[in-house]
Amino acid sequence: MGFLQAPRGRDRVAYGMYRVMAYVTGVALAVMTVGLIAKYVFGVAVGGWYAAGWVFHGYAYVIYLAMVVRVTIRERWPLNQMLLVGLAGTIPALGVIVERRLTATRSRAGA
Repeated sequence: MGFLQAPRGRDRVAYGMYRVMAYVTGVALAVMTVGLIAKYVFGVAVGGWYAAGWVFHGYAYVIYLAMVVRVTIRERWPLNQMLLVGLAGTIPALGVIVERRLTATRSRAGA
């Protein structure tokens, strides 16, 4: 099972909100990373969407962290798992990969 424990299914709403925020944060970060590369590597002029996108991602990440803490409390995850899942949201697409792995583990556990 690795370092990820299976969610116990105590709070489906909290876990569902975590899943949504993992996707929102992951997609926003991936789009902004593409914009970052376009701006600084290829010299493409980006408009106001670029700054607004980083602000959106920042707020989404804070909500994502709140959902990780909520699921940690409800599912009684160990502290190291909470930290690793929270940090996964800082790397483009890794938050989504970790979410899929947790969901697969949850399905195998029958929750």
